[in-house]
Amino acid sequence: MLDGIADKVKSPRTLIRMPWIGDDLARPLATDLSTWEFVQLGWRRFRAGRTIHCRLGGDAVAIGGQSFLDPSEDNRNVIAMFLGVTAPQPPRPGSGPFGPGCRTG
Repeated sequence: MLDGIADKVKSPRTLIRMPWIGDDLARPLATDLSTWEFVQLGWRRFRAGRTIHCRLGGDAVAIGGQSFLDPSEDNRNVIAMFLGVTAPQPPRPGSGPFGPGCRTG
């Protein structure tokens, strides 16, 4: 049921009408989001399939009792992925919790 409601709310027609119906949609919800913030959420969801999320990575090291990330040489590849020079690739298996890479969606 919630998927059906979400599909209707994020449809292009509803997105266009959002400035006029946003208050009606938000009224039964316990939120402090404005109509414009609702529009922004809808737009973000609408273009989610084309969004790229990248993470620079490295290895965790302790220096003087503090934790740091020793940058990975793969960070150059991540920058190329972010700029669209190469295709986005997820972190390599076994690259640890801070593996560099990109994901779409």
